Amino acid sequence: MKILLIMLLLFLQFFSFCTFAFSCVETENCYALVINNSHYPDLEEGGYLQNTERDGPGMKKILRNKGFYVKNVQDVSLKRFEQEVDNFVDKVPSDTPIALVYFSGHGLTSNKERYYIPSNFKRSNETNNNLFSLKNLVEKLTPIKAKSTILIVDACSNKPVESSDGKKTSVKSASGIFFRKGTAKDGLIIPEYPPNFVSLFATRPTDVALDSFPTVVHDDKELDDGTVLHDDTDVQHCVSKEMKVQYSVYTSQLINFINQERLPFGQLVSDVSKKVIEMTEEYLACVKKELIKHGKETSLEPPQSAWVEGNLGNLSNFYFSPPEPNQRNGF
Repeated sequence: MKILLIMLLLFLQFFSFCTFAFSCVETENCYALVINNSHYPDLEEGGYLQNTERDGPGMKKILRNKGFYVKNVQDVSLKRFEQEVDNFVDKVPSDTPIALVYFSGHGLTSNKERYYIPSNFKRSNETNNNLFSLKNLVEKLTPIKAKSTILIVDACSNKPVESSDGKKTSVKSASGIFFRKGTAKDGLIIPEYPPNFVSLFATRPTDVALDSFPTVVHDDKELDDGTVLHDDTDVQHCVSKEMKVQYSVYTSQLINFINQERLPFGQLVSDVSKKVIEMTEEYLACVKKELIKHGKETSLEPPQSAWVEGNLGNLSNFYFSPPEPNQRNGF
């Protein structure tokens, strides 16, 4: 009886996979828009994101290998950002299993709402009119008739940081770890997601996302006369071989797990998050130890932790990398 029960369970598992599991490798009818902004001429801090520049091409390559039609645009203005999203919505056919939009670049939270920053952002503009809001992005993508829509954002979600001249800027940490500047207030605006829509974020609301693991910690102090004292700490030894990533920290792990076979979408989301937390915890523990050794402030940002909003339901049987047909018997 026990043997028959085991055989029945294995059959049901196999039947379930063969009947319901799907991937874009098999359908070759999935669409993706990949946007990465790495050059911000008007930002004095974080004006160039080295790894983010590679995020877009990296995501384009992996998604094409997984059966997506992909368009990658880089360093877009606000107008171009809106145009590309609108064109993508119009292009996606109604029988598409997956429509995916990816953004990597600077982001911030202001007045309880999350925004993404175009390359032509001007610090002199003190309103949010030259930013692209998450709420607006979700609203624009909602009409897509795909079975499921996936939005992936690898950007900061913290409050703007004031630079030495008083202008507010956002920092996707590229060249140094930044000390806490305070978090956004409670009551963050969450978009109204349709049932088939899920958003994946590289970091929690109000936190930073790493472009890379910095080898230097910056602790700048402004004196009463306006003079800024720069006090840097070398933490190069805290960056292990595994941490020397080619892409932004979150995107590097996303690409890594997309390549793994037999990984359902929900498990992929969980595994990426766990790995990012593990790496950043290890790094920050080493940095903190180094700062204590030098008698410096240790109130660093918390470990980077991914965030999910929307609905994963329709994607429970979606695989970026399904097992090869001849390997599915024992799945």
